[in-house]
Amino acid sequence: MNLFHIKKGTKLYSVAYCQCPRCQSAALFTNPHHYALKDLFKMPAACPHCGQDFQIEPGFYLGAMWVSYPLVLLLDVFFLVVGVFVLKLDLVNAFVLAAFILLCLTPLIIRFSRALFINIFVEFEQDRV
Repeated sequence: MNLFHIKKGTKLYSVAYCQCPRCQSAALFTNPHHYALKDLFKMPAACPHCGQDFQIEPGFYLGAMWVSYPLVLLLDVFFLVVGVFVLKLDLVNAFVLAAFILLCLTPLIIRFSRALFINIFVEFEQDRV
């Protein structure tokens, strides 16, 4: 279901819906539920639709940490600004609130970072759809 009307064939579609970056017809993760913590990191070895290798090389997804780090920093600053200037919290309480929200978002951040990282290296191919 395309909730935000993101056009299929774009990198944003593949990342937002955690789909294969090449064909965008199969899921990147074995369990589609982001908060199924037992299966958080489980991915098929390859796309069942187009055969794209999801394990491009050993340790490939360690690079996703470099994607998640600036994302977490941006979110942290955003939540701190909202806490201090919108909710009028003192800095300590705003930090605790931001840390709690980021802790709750961790499974999403992990998965979207992996999806974004593989999309950096794999291009969409219309003929694979």
